[in-house]
Amino acid sequence: VIMKAKWSENQIVNLFKLVETNNKNNISTLDSFREFAKQTNRNALSVRNFYYQFIKQLQSDNNFAKKLNINLDNHKIQKFSHFNKESENNLKQKVDGLIKQGYSIRSACEILSNGNVKEMLRLQNKYRSLTKQATVIKFPSLTNNATKKSTLTDGEITSLFLGLVKLVKESAISNAKDDCEKYIQNKVTEKRREVILLEQKNLEINMLNKQVADLKNKNKELNNLLAKYRIDFLNNTPNNFLGNN
Repeated sequence: VIMKAKWSENQIVNLFKLVETNNKNNISTLDSFREFAKQTNRNALSVRNFYYQFIKQLQSDNNFAKKLNINLDNHKIQKFSHFNKESENNLKQKVDGLIKQGYSIRSACEILSNGNVKEMLRLQNKYRSLTKQATVIKFPSLTNNATKKSTLTDGEITSLFLGLVKLVKESAISNAKDDCEKYIQNKVTEKRREVILLEQKNLEINMLNKQVADLKNKNKELNNLLAKYRIDFLNNTPNNFLGNN
């Protein structure tokens, strides 16, 4: 997919209009990002990041929002709340219900998040943490009668050792997986920030270029007006005055 960092004011207005229209028709914001990404040959994640970052910019600059005719009442940044025991149980029940209907964990969380990518990832991570099962090792049990058996057999010791090895191995794999996921998430976050900054810089450059173009046009108009004044001055000046000089 070709990434385009430059955003014109017309594209920004079209994006916000599309989101607003689709929301009224109960179409998720994520679907709006995907639709606009196809229209403009962009990445849907890049569109999503720009949209929420630009909302913050408009919230601090009401005049710019009025200029673009964007009603911020129709565009909100979703805030997430922490899970409690009740919300954890509700999430698990809803996801389990959708999984029984044939949905994957990711698809189920996407439905519950109403298409919001960040919320979907949040729900997905919480569900997986709730369903993550710890490895249970059954230790050999001794009989109550110590006279019958007071020591472990070689087979039981071997079984216990292999169980401990398995537990350590699975624990190491789990830790490594968690570290990899955190590393990937950090890199994705850094990339998103860089893309957003690049888009903002290009927007500023476009605005500056427009201002420079306006200044050039004004300068051209002033030069033409100056030339006209010179011609009028020469035409209205007596010939003998010009000859004396």
